[in-house]
Amino acid sequence: MRTANVYENKTLAGELIEENSSSYIFRYDEKYFTDKSLPAINLTLPKTKREYHSEFLFSFFFNLLSEGVNKQVQLHNFKIDENITKISISGVQEKLSAIIGKGKVILTPESTQGKYIIKPIPDYKRLQYCHFMPANEHLTMQIARQVYNIHTAENAIP
Repeated sequence: MRTANVYENKTLAGELIEENSSSYIFRYDEKYFTDKSLPAINLTLPKTKREYHSEFLFSFFFNLLSEGVNKQVQLHNFKIDENITKISISGVQEKLSAIIGKGKVILTPESTQGKYIIKPIPDYKRLQYCHFMPANEHLTMQIARQVYNIHTAENAIP
């Protein structure tokens, strides 16, 4: 069994427990849970109940920035500002190169450069909501473009 304290802006929010490879618990700290002024740590873990159980690692915790020495290594390697408290390291999702030929999307041969990137839904057995990853990325790209006027690549979900 492994445990990790979970903090929200330097305030103890709860504890993540891995009982084994198919049993995870997130439990809000009692003080944090009862304080109505403190937000839920994530929309997938609302403060409507104190404890959540899953046979998969909760999606919120997947790919968060490490702590301690590992955090320092990641900050240096990815050139991340050390004042950032939460971040998702991108690049874990498989990407396929494609072109459009005769009105159809065609995966490019290995040595051929494509014009489009396809990101299939990953098959991570330990990630509970991986089927939402394409929609999450699409929404994020649309918010960046429409709300913050950031130039983004064209993107769509079928």
